[in-house]
Amino acid sequence: MEPERREAAGGPEEKNVSGYRELGRLDGLAAVELLPEGELDIESAEDFRRTFERLLGSGAAHFFVNLGGVVYMDSTGLGSLMQLYRRAREAGGSARFYDLRPEVREIFRLTHLDRIIEVDQTREAVLSAAGKRGLKKG
Repeated sequence: MEPERREAAGGPEEKNVSGYRELGRLDGLAAVELLPEGELDIESAEDFRRTFERLLGSGAAHFFVNLGGVVYMDSTGLGSLMQLYRRAREAGGSARFYDLRPEVREIFRLTHLDRIIEVDQTREAVLSAAGKRGLKKG
C-alpha cells in the first residue's frame, strides 16, 4: 500500500507545486518522496525550496524526487534541485531523482547535471535500491 500523498503548501501564497509522501527511515533518518508537478521554474522554484526546507527542518534527510509530473524546468528549477541535493547531503542524507520526462532528461544532459547527481529511470528502481540499503517503512 502506498503512503498517503500530502500537499506541501504552507500557505495560500504558495502554488503547491510539490506534494510529498513519508516513506519511513533510512540510516536512522526520515525519508520522503517529493512529487513536484507542472512547471518547476522561476515562478514555482521558491515554493519547492520552502517545501524541502520545511521537511529538512522536521527531520527529513533522504529525498526521493519523482520528476515524472514536471513538464517544464528552467535554470531556477535546476538550481532548486541542486540546492536540495546539497542541503540533503549537509543533513547527512541524500537526494535521488527519477522518472524524468524526455524533455527534462535532456535539460539534465545539456547542463551536465546528470554527471553531478544520480538520476534513476524509475521509482521502483530507486526504492528497491533504498530497500537494500535498509529503508524501513513506517
